[in-house]
Amino acid sequence: PEKISALQKTSLEKAADLFGPILDHCQLPLQVFVCLALLAHLFATIRGAVHPSQYLASIFSQGLTGYSECFTWAYKELTFGSVDTSPPMDVSTLELVLLTIRGLLVGLAVSRIVFTAIVFFQHQAAFHIHSRAAAVYLKMRGVGAETQLAVLRHLDSTARAWHLQDDFKRVMHSYLPAELRRTVQEEMWVPRLMSLGLIRQVASWNDLFINQLAELANEELFASHAVLFKPGDIAHAAYHIIEGEVLARAKGFANDNAPPFTTGMWLGEKSLIGSGLRRATLALTRSNCTMLAVPAAGFGSLLDSHNLTERFQEFCANQLWRGLCGRCGLLGDHFGDECPLIPGQWNGGRRWSLHRIFNRSASPKNNMMSASSSAVDLPVSRLGRDLRLFLRRQDLDWLEPELLSLQIFSLEQLKQVDLAELKETLSRTGQSFTQEEQDSISPEAISAFLATVAMEFKSRVREAQHFQGYILFLSHYKVEAGTEAALMRTELEQILGESTGSSENSVFLDSEDLTTLAHLQDAVRKSRNVALLLTANVLTRPWVLVELATAHAEGIPVLPVALAKEGNAFAFPDQAFFDSLLDGSLLGEVGSGVITDCGFTMETVVEALRQVLKRIALPYSPHRPASIRRAELSALIQQCTLQDTKTKNRSKEKGSAGLIRAKRLKRSDTWVSSLLTTG
Repeated sequence: PEKISALQKTSLEKAADLFGPILDHCQLPLQVFVCLALLAHLFATIRGAVHPSQYLASIFSQGLTGYSECFTWAYKELTFGSVDTSPPMDVSTLELVLLTIRGLLVGLAVSRIVFTAIVFFQHQAAFHIHSRAAAVYLKMRGVGAETQLAVLRHLDSTARAWHLQDDFKRVMHSYLPAELRRTVQEEMWVPRLMSLGLIRQVASWNDLFINQLAELANEELFASHAVLFKPGDIAHAAYHIIEGEVLARAKGFANDNAPPFTTGMWLGEKSLIGSGLRRATLALTRSNCTMLAVPAAGFGSLLDSHNLTERFQEFCANQLWRGLCGRCGLLGDHFGDECPLIPGQWNGGRRWSLHRIFNRSASPKNNMMSASSSAVDLPVSRLGRDLRLFLRRQDLDWLEPELLSLQIFSLEQLKQVDLAELKETLSRTGQSFTQEEQDSISPEAISAFLATVAMEFKSRVREAQHFQGYILFLSHYKVEAGTEAALMRTELEQILGESTGSSENSVFLDSEDLTTLAHLQDAVRKSRNVALLLTANVLTRPWVLVELATAHAEGIPVLPVALAKEGNAFAFPDQAFFDSLLDGSLLGEVGSGVITDCGFTMETVVEALRQVLKRIALPYSPHRPASIRRAELSALIQQCTLQDTKTKNRSKEKGSAGLIRAKRLKRSDTWVSSLLTTG
């Protein structure tokens, strides 16, 4: 039951959530009533025993009537006082006993009320003293009125929880021995920490790691509608939600309307990867929240103390690009924006087993998703993320339906595939499978892909720690201009390094950087310019069109670049081209769906293209001498906006959109793909 509740609460749990608070409030009155009823029963039986002649009866109904009379008399004596004006003989002594007990009960009730009131007013006084001191201090330090109000609102909303936490900490540090404190912390935090696959994996390497991490973890309180973190903030901690709900939003991500993060989920979990990384999302609490904060610096220090840093970095490079989800805690399968816990995500489809989703406390060694899992799987609807990225890099996306039909879902399974059988399957559907394409999915090619993505991951982490935004985003069609774009990036960074003093991370090239389309949009937003490499079919690629539409919507200048490559000349589109784009016949159903899923209409795309093609295309000749290429790229750089703060040229093109863009650049969102998105 505990595991199934992670996906859907049972009716019993829903009833408990509804009536639980009511029962909590009724608990004390019920206890008092039961105590009085038991005492009344005791004295009712004593009264009946003292006067058997009056209450002894041979008929059950008469006996019940007599007992009821005695019980009513005793209960009234205990609560409201006697109303019996003619009690039997020898009852006065019993009444005196009842009166004494009633006095004791009243005294206990009054003392409890007085004690509760004293504690309450003491806490209230301490709260007001602290609040006033905080307000005075903030005012003395020149903190703005809005921030002061946020602080006071937080204190007011979390006052009760703050008192409980403060009292508990005082008891922990003042009255409990160190060993018992560690035991309490381990029992409270270790199960929660182990719910995240990344922590669970590291804990499998060293038995002491998880217990020491529990000592570093800290419980934090957040008021309703408080900002947990925002884009551009330093990612200093990962948060586990103990209680409450948090909304996380990042413009450009596919699930902008995704449900909130709730109890048991993680936020900012990728901050544990390394220091100096920044948030890419806005996290806002929907209610008063209690969080378990895991400091990124402390996590890194623990890795160092156990000599696990290099092993951790190597593991992240080799596995983390496959996925790390804060919603379900799984590692190595998907990221949070693709989590099956999101309603409607994949329709319950892709190779998901109940064991995989719910076994949050399983052994770390079993945490990584395995193609040979024996768990009962749900119906399949799509390939694993690793295989999809590999096919995209090899430009073999069209193989997905055939691999699904052959029950091949991961790279590990693809390594074992019989290429002859795959070729025969393709031939039955009328598709050719060349030797070059067969070589591109061979075990050697898969191994080379894994080595490459590991190096790319390490490079991206290093770049993210000092990222200040891209000067230029190269938008291109990989099949027609992949090699030329790579050469262009190298030469551009060399020229920019000479002119600006730093070439690192200045040009973004989507060389299959493990990104989804939404993350490519995010990279466009972090760029100051976009260069469109004009080749024969570049405007028929949905991804390129989305990049151009995103730049147009954000007010980012797009610079067309005419690529001088024989047999790959770009033809400027005519009205028939735009008509076919508008009616969907050019891109087809799948391509048009990509545009729509990213929040654009065909009319918006056409408008963006018309604006881009109004500009004069600058030349780039990859096969000409280096001196000529350098002169051409220098001319391109002269057309670029190089500094964040200078938005005059951009403002002339898009008016106020340029100013909005300049503000966004100051946020310095550092991560360009889902594996580096801390929020």
